[in-house]
Formats: sequence, structure tokens, C-alpha cells
Amino acid sequence: FWCVTANRAATSSLSSDGQITKKIMDALKGVARTKASVHFYGASCGTLANLALDASNHSLMIDLPTVQVLCESIYVYGSEDVNSAACTALANLSASKDIRNDLVSQGGIPALFSAMKACSNNVDIQNEVLRALNNLCDSSKDGMSAIVGDLELIITTYFRHNTKYIQ
Repeated sequence: FWCVTANRAATSSLSSDGQITKKIMDALKGVARTKASVHFYGASCGTLANLALDASNHSLMIDLPTVQVLCESIYVYGSEDVNSAACTALANLSASKDIRNDLVSQGGIPALFSAMKACSNNVDIQNEVLRALNNLCDSSKDGMSAIVGDLELIITTYFRHNTKYIQ
């Protein structure tokens, strides 16, 4: 599904009833978190990132355990591919103001900082983490406190990659 969902028209068509997201969540429940499942998780997180490009999917994705799955993927796998896809999905979800508090309360910020630390030399992951954190600054006092708590990491990351950032 990752390839198919890269096409926005296909994503909109596939996700109109929310079944694809539900099926991904159901499939992930039955997969053990082992080295052998890293590619499956990477592809699943990539598909979720593509589905999160369509704002009409955001509420459903928040109602399902999508954020928890994305955060768990960051914590369980050291793979840059999984971290990249999971952080992109979280950043795409954070674009909706209506669900930012849910992202914060479901553990999105600590997971993003975990990916930032684990993949400190990967500028693409750093960019997705910073994009999500930028959006989540508007979420709540708790979200802002969590972000400010790791401000040193944000500043260090910025200076490490400042010539590569567009924003």
C-alpha cells in the first residue's frame, strides 16, 4: 500500500471510509516486534504517513491507536527507515490544529525527541521532527513545556544541520 498511497488521488479514494487505516492497525497487532518485522513496520509507517497527508483522515487516525503505533515504532526499532516514516506521519498529523492536543497526550513529543536523538545525523528525520514540533508548539501548555524541556537538543540539531534546512 505504501506505493499506492504515494498518489494523493489514490490515497483519497482508498481512505474515504477509513478501512485501510483500520486494516493496517489490525495487521500490526499480529506482528511481533522483532528484527524480522522492521521492514513491515517501515512500510506500514510509510503508508500511514501518506494517509496522514489527507486531513480528512486525521480524526480517524487519532481515534485508532495510530499515534501509539507510530511512537512504539520509533522506540522499538533503531531503523532510520522506520523512524523517518513514523516521524513523517506524526508531522503530517500535526498539521491539523484540531488534533494537536491528542498528539501531545498520546506521547508524540517524547517519541519525536527519541527519534531526534537516535538519528541525529539524518537531516531528513531531523527536518520531520522539527516540522512536527513546530506545529505542536500551538497545542497546549503541556506540549509547549515538553518542547521547551528539550530546547537544547533542538538548538544543537539546528546548528548541526543549519545549512541543510529550508525552513
